[in-house]
Amino acid sequence: MCAQRVLVTGATGFIGRNLIPELANQTEAFALVRPGTDESIAGSLSKSAKVLVGDVTKYEHVGNALKRERIDVVIHLAALVQRPGTKPASEHSYVQTNVQGTLNICEASLEAGVKRLVHMSTAGVHGRGFPGQLMDENSPYAPTTVYERSKAAADRLVLDYAKRGLETIALRPPLVYGDPHSKFFKWLFSYAANRFIPVFGDGLCLKHFVHVTDVSQATLLAMNNGRPGRAYIIADETPVSIDNLLMMVGTILGRKGRLIHFPLQRRFALKLSESLSWGLGDPISWFLNNRAYRVDAMRNELNYRPRMHLQTGLAELLEIMRKAHVIQR
Repeated sequence: MCAQRVLVTGATGFIGRNLIPELANQTEAFALVRPGTDESIAGSLSKSAKVLVGDVTKYEHVGNALKRERIDVVIHLAALVQRPGTKPASEHSYVQTNVQGTLNICEASLEAGVKRLVHMSTAGVHGRGFPGQLMDENSPYAPTTVYERSKAAADRLVLDYAKRGLETIALRPPLVYGDPHSKFFKWLFSYAANRFIPVFGDGLCLKHFVHVTDVSQATLLAMNNGRPGRAYIIADETPVSIDNLLMMVGTILGRKGRLIHFPLQRRFALKLSESLSWGLGDPISWFLNNRAYRVDAMRNELNYRPRMHLQTGLAELLEIMRKAHVIQR
């Protein structure tokens, strides 16, 4: 049986760089990179995949690549991402890349006879849950940022294409970790290293994470498993409370900080955080946002089991960040 020919968009991103080598072990892999991509990055990818140059916002780039290479499966990772602690891009930029780019991928895949499209969405399309709530794939779309709104629109679009004969799967991870250059995790390690650790609210809001290697595993499974037109949340087996997360990180750091809680009325504080300029309201909002999920569908339909335990993964990330001099010992 011939190996599937699989094209990955957004191949130079953090998930793509981790996925491509694993994908190449099972398939004939192709990496779509934007024009002007750094030659050293493209050269690194070329060890595992055939590198193609194209922009997902240009329909002809995508269509020509899919037809010329006779692609069987597309893994669509390309997206303009809003990273914690950074200024969001314009709404037009998010729509152009995340919505129009995804539309181009879907339409070109259908035209080229691609069998399956695996789209990397985000659990953020469901917005915030209530304290202690576990959301799932059937929870309503409730995006809270311009980035999440663009991803929700792309998510709907992808799943609708299943009605037109394209086997589409949407994967919805929460915060993906493992990147040593993540500003959020640099902040988290620094914050939990304090002797006294301020916690806004009761510290019981839940957070859900997933390691990049587990995202790769889920993506490979989704190429063959799962029902077309279906979305799957891919995350750790269980979420963690903010209090437990901070204490876990303190243990990894070898510190015994004391959590100091500052009670806040959640609804009022969230409104206040939204009114502050970008960056200022993020810490308050993070403490009061509950983002946790049920993962039954990923187990039962994708046969996916995360391999990386959060404490182990964070300990490994800390060492990588120290070696990269992102965090001092």
